[in-house]
Amino acid sequence: MRSLVALTYDAWATANHYWTYWPRIRVATSALVAACVVLAVGALLLVALERRSRLCSRLRARLGVGGLVFVGCLAVYLAAGGGHLYTPDEWASYAVAVGLASHRVPMAYEGEPYPLHYFVREASPAPGDGERGSPK
Repeated sequence: MRSLVALTYDAWATANHYWTYWPRIRVATSALVAACVVLAVGALLLVALERRSRLCSRLRARLGVGGLVFVGCLAVYLAAGGGHLYTPDEWASYAVAVGLASHRVPMAYEGEPYPLHYFVREASPAPGDGERGSPK
């Protein structure tokens, strides 16, 4: 029993340390709690709607289970997308795929299918390193 208490105390101390000194963990756990609350409220709302007007049963009969899964995934995607349906990572992946198809090498080439500066920036030199980052 003492070892269980010691293990619990040690785990609590470690978790408290991370919670106190790492702000990203505080944000992540707060977001996780908020997501759980939103999911619980949504589930309660669906249960209330099902009891009152059998909404879920009618939607399942009309769309089928696959359609409901698709609509749910689409709703999560659109809610989490922030209004953007593209990213530079997708551009880079497409450029590498074009390079692989055209040159048989998984590499992005300048001008195929678009200029590389769309998704790659040159690193700026560190202060005191000279014009192009070369050692003095």
